[in-house]
Order: sequence, then C-alpha cells, then structure tokens
Amino acid sequence: METTFREIEASSALHYHTREFSTNWDMNIYRGCGHRCRYCFAQYTHYYLNSDNFFDEIFVKTNISDVLEKDMSKRTWKNDPVNICGVTDCYQPAEIRYKLVPKVLKRFIQHKNPIVITTKSKLIERDFELIKELNELTEVRIGISVTTVNEKLRRILEPYAAPTVDRFKALEKFSKIGCKTAVLLMPVIPYMTDFRTNLDEIFRLTYNSGAKRLLAWPLHLRGNTKGMFFAFIKESYPQLYPKFREMYPGRSSNVKKEYFKYIMDMVYELRCKYSLFNPKDEPDAPPIQPTLFD
Repeated sequence: METTFREIEASSALHYHTREFSTNWDMNIYRGCGHRCRYCFAQYTHYYLNSDNFFDEIFVKTNISDVLEKDMSKRTWKNDPVNICGVTDCYQPAEIRYKLVPKVLKRFIQHKNPIVITTKSKLIERDFELIKELNELTEVRIGISVTTVNEKLRRILEPYAAPTVDRFKALEKFSKIGCKTAVLLMPVIPYMTDFRTNLDEIFRLTYNSGAKRLLAWPLHLRGNTKGMFFAFIKESYPQLYPKFREMYPGRSSNVKKEYFKYIMDMVYELRCKYSLFNPKDEPDAPPIQPTLFD
C-alpha cells in the first residue's frame, strides 16, 4: 500500500507525562511510523487521529520547529530534557523527505536544551554535526532499539528499519563524541529473539559500541497490537501460534510471570558478564526494573 502523508500544523510541541522513562517531556514530529515493526506498541495512538492505518498514513507536523520555539520561549520552561522520539521515531523514512529534525535540533542548540533520541535508523548520522554541537552545550542522550542480530529475521520483524549492525555503528560514533548512549533490547520476543546467543551478542555489541546502559523487556502487546501481531504469527509462523496464545492468554497483554522472570534473570547474568549495570542497579541481585540512562 502506498504511504499517504498528511501535513498538519501543531498547536504545541512539548508534552508532559507524569511517568518518567528517559524524561517526563516528549514531542512527536511525526505520527504514525514507516518502519512497520510487526510488534509496534504505538499503533493504538492513531485512533486519536481518526485513522486506523498507523504504517501507511503518516501525519507530518510541518510547523514543529516554530511551535517548539514558542514552547521553549515561555518563562515557565525550565530546560528539562526532551525526548524528540516520543511515540514515533523522528528518523523514520518520512524524515528523508521532510527533513524536519535538523530544524528542531537547531532550536535545541539555540536554547542549550538537553534532548533524548531513541531510534532504529542510521539516518541519525546525517545530523552528526548538529548533535555534536548540541552535546558540547548540554547533555544529549542517544539510544538505539534492537531486537535481533539475525538479519533475515530482522527484515521480517522490522522491514523498513536499519540493519542491526548499522545501528550499532551509529551508536559507536555518538559514544565517541561523549553523548550518553544506551541500547533498548526491546522487545524480547518469545520463541523468536529470546535465545541466549542472540541476547549475548546484543550485549557484546552494546559493550563494544561504548554504550554504558542496556534496558531489556519482553514483548508487551497493548491494544490492537495484540490482534495484529497474532495475525502475523498465524500467517507467517503458524507453528508458533499456539505457543503465543498460551503465553498471552485471553486478553492479557503481558507475558506469563514465570517467563518474565526467566528473561530478566538471563538479562541480569549478561549484565554481570559485560558489566553493563545502571547506577541504580544492585550488583548482587537482579534488578526489578532497570532504568535506561539514569
């Protein structure tokens, strides 16, 4: 299906959330995402836009740079860190066409405002000089999202995202200039990406890239994501379908508790192996929920 771009004007850029992940503030340059990840948790957000086509109907906030300047010029703005990939990746394929991120980065440079970027794209390297300039003025945190080192499987699960090896190459470049870097091993997908060899290799690549943080979490099937993901499994991996039905029974969007513990214990062992502990992690016991950057 051909992608439709809906150019819209935003009334504001910055949005506050009480639940802190990497920061309480985020923004979305685009709504919808062209990466087409089979497990994408954000698909439900298109309902608020009266659209049911998260991957093929992309909303583009063409005035995002101007409204960001307006928001950051308010006396009440405290220069808090802003996640510029709030719900959707700002370096998704639409950015090749619209080139909105450089304008946004220049606003943050102007205000010396810290930012967070989480991406699956190597397009971030296009803005290397701007990100370097901002990092010399304030803190820049960059995370890459990774699921598998198996490129054949990666192309099935994340057809329009960058190859995993390219993501790590980009992360290494930003680690070398002093950006605070991290890896999101998310989601860990039962029966597909949860093998120890896969997780171990991702930990190894994280360590070699210079990143100091890694956050791992099993697949969460929120809202309509569950139905779409199950349909994909039933069609492409029918032998796994009964297992997924058992792992996510009824209306459950979470893996079974026993499986969750199994994954997090494995993650803890790999943290020990590669010394990838977060400051809040206890070195002698598995952390309940490690943080990403802090």
